[in-house]
Amino acid sequence: MLATEWSFGNVLWTMLVFFFWFMAIWIFIIVFSDIFRRRDLSGAAKAGWIILIFIVPFLGAIIYMIARPRMTEQDKEDMERMQAAEMRVSGYSPADEVAKLSKLRDDGKITAEEYEEMKKRAMMQICTWEGSQSLGSSRRWRSSWPSPRPLHREPGPSPTVL
Repeated sequence: MLATEWSFGNVLWTMLVFFFWFMAIWIFIIVFSDIFRRRDLSGAAKAGWIILIFIVPFLGAIIYMIARPRMTEQDKEDMERMQAAEMRVSGYSPADEVAKLSKLRDDGKITAEEYEEMKKRAMMQICTWEGSQSLGSSRRWRSSWPSPRPLHREPGPSPTVL
């Protein structure tokens, strides 16, 4: 009985409407998460964007996507953090890179100037990686970490564990 009520055109139209609503909901989720994630917007600006999107949903989302800058400082920091994580996972070692470069230089495959340039680039990646490590909460975590305890103990009562 259901098969006779649905024509091929009705099935196609229903699929098209379903995918449109799915895409629209996904765009709203992305826009809302981007608004709340951004640190360069004040609270009033975030509230303004949210109100605009609630009053005129599709137009507000399109205006936000057009008005949003392509790359913010926060996006650059996030990219550096992700690159540093990838380098840690992949086992990147600047010392290994320099060793490979010195072997290439000794074999005569690269010149001394190329060696210095590539060595500088490898060392820059260390600085970038260390710089991204000191961003955000990791800096606070390191500064609040207790200093190491001495290896020997003074005689006296032992601490009790609760």
